[in-house]
Amino acid sequence: YIHLEARQYDRAVVAAQDAIELDSAAPLSFFLLGRAYAKVGHLQSAIEALTDAVRLGGNVPRFEGSLGYAYARAGRREEAEAILQRFSRGPLASVISPVEGALISLGLGATEAALTGLEAAYAARLPSAVVAGDPFFSDLANEPRYRELMARLRLPVQS
Repeated sequence: YIHLEARQYDRAVVAAQDAIELDSAAPLSFFLLGRAYAKVGHLQSAIEALTDAVRLGGNVPRFEGSLGYAYARAGRREEAEAILQRFSRGPLASVISPVEGALISLGLGATEAALTGLEAAYAARLPSAVVAGDPFFSDLANEPRYRELMARLRLPVQS
């Protein structure tokens, strides 16, 4: 996790692989591996690792949101949109943070929807709003709405 937050993605891959060697049933290790792979552009490997995280951990929204992002970046729109629909219209829609949908929207290239999701999390005072500082949202660094949100959260904007 520390390597991901520090944007040291190659080191994050190695650390997650080491963790998986120690415990191949730990969903968090697969989640972190998948996110690291996604950031270095190894999208098929990201999808495989994130699929394992979802399988091992259950349908954890944070895991599924990252899987949806990887699907979207890999051009697998239908699968990404299916997760996004489940988040927004499914039985758990009221308890899933809009941040997860924002991540998938970002992967799909829907910048306005991503920003709206992040702003909704902030407006609802959801703790997950701080995830707006996640390295995955750094693609929004040049967007004025994102900069304003980060200022309200008192988080630095990193690109």
